[in-house]
Amino acid sequence: MSNKAFDEFIESINRVNSNRITMVPPFFMKYAMGLADEGGEFIDMLKNALYYGVDVDYDHVAEELGDTLYFVMLGCMHLALISEDCGEVSTPEEEFYRIMQMNIDKLKARFPHGFDAKAAQPANRNLEAEKKAMTQNLERLDYRPEPTAKKSTSDRYEEMCENAAARVHQLETEEVIDDG
Repeated sequence: MSNKAFDEFIESINRVNSNRITMVPPFFMKYAMGLADEGGEFIDMLKNALYYGVDVDYDHVAEELGDTLYFVMLGCMHLALISEDCGEVSTPEEEFYRIMQMNIDKLKARFPHGFDAKAAQPANRNLEAEKKAMTQNLERLDYRPEPTAKKSTSDRYEEMCENAAARVHQLETEEVIDDG
């Protein structure tokens, strides 16, 4: 017993469905799902605070942000491996800073004078300008820590955070000078 509408629905799905999932490397799917999962846990905390009056547990917020960072760093580690396969050598740390710089440049292009709700609307974004900004300064990664003797992971993380904070401060100072 076949339902004509159901058969037509399945046929239309098959006609437009893409089986390109095989084009996405499985390891990136893991990172994407991990980020979505951890982001969902973070949103759940905010939902509970907003709608149910539950106090925000800031230690839990930090834990979830750390879990998110875990998946981001897994992606950076994999990008470093891919760069090796392409004949370019980079470290996970260099990938992290490259991605961070791309984001800084994209946000500067999108909001040259600070956040603007109108500029934030998808219809008002200049994607070409954002893309150009993200790719033109990739060689300008002068704030990466120098390779050092073996340090513990926590020491390297602390150093990375200090260097990132110094670079953000430098960029903020440059903006103030540019605007003045």
